[in-house]
Amino acid sequence: MINNFGYSAYKTMLSYVRPAVQYPPMMPPNRNFMPQQPPLFEQIASFNPWKEKTATAAQDVRQSFTQVKEASSTLNTTSKNNIFDVRKADVSNSNVLGVQASNRATVGTYKIEVSQVATAKQTTSNTLRSNDLQTMQAGTQSFGLQVGGVTKNVSVNFSSLDTNLGALNKVARAVNDAKAGVTARVVESTTDGVRYSKLVLTADKTGTANAFTLTAGSGDLLTATQMNHQTTEARNAKYSVDGKDYEQASNTVQLDNGKVTATLKGVTTNDNPVTVTVDRDRSAIIKQVSALIEEYNQAIVTMQDQSGLISNRVMQRFTQFANDREEALDDIGITVQADNQLSLDQSKLDRSLQNNYESTKNLIGGAGGLAPAMERRTSNLLNSPVTALIQGNNDVQAQQQQMASQLNQYLLFSQPNRFYAQYASAGGSFNFFL
Repeated sequence: MINNFGYSAYKTMLSYVRPAVQYPPMMPPNRNFMPQQPPLFEQIASFNPWKEKTATAAQDVRQSFTQVKEASSTLNTTSKNNIFDVRKADVSNSNVLGVQASNRATVGTYKIEVSQVATAKQTTSNTLRSNDLQTMQAGTQSFGLQVGGVTKNVSVNFSSLDTNLGALNKVARAVNDAKAGVTARVVESTTDGVRYSKLVLTADKTGTANAFTLTAGSGDLLTATQMNHQTTEARNAKYSVDGKDYEQASNTVQLDNGKVTATLKGVTTNDNPVTVTVDRDRSAIIKQVSALIEEYNQAIVTMQDQSGLISNRVMQRFTQFANDREEALDDIGITVQADNQLSLDQSKLDRSLQNNYESTKNLIGGAGGLAPAMERRTSNLLNSPVTALIQGNNDVQAQQQQMASQLNQYLLFSQPNRFYAQYASAGGSFNFFL
């Protein structure tokens, strides 16, 4: 009776897990038997490629978010080198002035008149036939080179076999090696097939304070070469800014505490001042806004291309600011389209920057503006785990568990000998306990 009860329990358990394929009575199980594979195996076979697809999709989206973040940073007014701090400077006469403006220069205009540009003193020697032997005394000769009250001694060793060209090159090297604030060079020319050479000395800096003086030393070097011929006189720059006169040794003029630099190149005539205009670089701002919108739209296209793999919540978080501020953005030329992409009317944005600069700047790059919002959102998304980007992550885990359970059952059915042996043992265990 006990044995019959154990057998009954065995049959009862077997009824819940009996394979779909029935064996003929008394036929021993076939160890090589494998029932037809159901669609489950196709799901399992395709599961790893699905994981690869989601990983690739997440990588593509993260890359597009990185591009948006970088484009947003340049428009964020809290960034060190944001585009709203850039200035451009225009000049009414570029033959008289060159001008550059650095970031955060004060917007405004300057009226500049130039009566004299600064020049550096320059002298030359006599022009000598290059290949003739030099006529100076052989041996070491010297002369003094004075700049700004400081005199340096220059010594040159000549040979009786030196040519004029060779001797002048020796003098040039000695002057340059002295580093006295004067540069020497030998200038060659040819006339009627004859080569000529002369020595040219030029002060390193403009202005009267930087002029140099040659003083005789040992030997006849100065008298033989006559290199004291002045070709350019040292002068200071003389100019006025907004009616105030200035004089200085340099042609570089610093305005707005050094944020605007003007370079004097010529003189003005007939009391006709040059106008320098420093303004915000609206074209640079528009160009950067356009770049951000391009990256923004590309990110949306990337997410749309990965539909079904990337979570819809990612798209919602990404586009939330633009959708919430649609009307305000439209006022400055940025329109939210039906597919969530943005379009830019550059002319409208330019007018908005020109007429309502501060409010336009704040809407784009201020603390509550488009660019900082995009930078925050993309940073948060980039710092999120990859699984947060994937569509229906919980459903995927449930699907994995279900597939694993089905696979275990299938493996039991595909190995009937092991199956019956396990449950025969289970029946015997019931008999034992009963």
